[in-house]
Amino acid sequence: MEDRVHRPGRCTIAAFDRFVDAQRHERDRELVDGDVVLMTNPTENHEQIAGNLGAPLKLAMDAAGCRSDQGGMRVQRDDGGRGRDRPKPDIVVRG
Repeated sequence: MEDRVHRPGRCTIAAFDRFVDAQRHERDRELVDGDVVLMTNPTENHEQIAGNLGAPLKLAMDAAGCRSDQGGMRVQRDDGGRGRDRPKPDIVVRG
C-alpha cells in the first residue's frame, strides 16, 4: 500500500527534489503523476524476485554494451525538472 502526501496542485521534479532534500527522516519517496508517494519497505519475496530478474539481465546487458542498475536510483524522463514522475524502480537498463 502506498501513502500519498497530497499537496495543492501537482509537484514537479525540481520541487520534489527540494522537498526530499529538506526532509530530516529517512523515509523513501517517489514522485508519481505529481504526487509525492511514501515507499514501503520491500518484502523478502519482492527482493528475491528483483534479484532473480536483475542478475541475468545484468549479464545480458553487459554483453550488449548496455548498463543495468538494481535499486536505489530515481529516474526521470525530463532533463529540465518540469516532469511529474520520478520513480525509483527495482531495475534500470540504459543503452
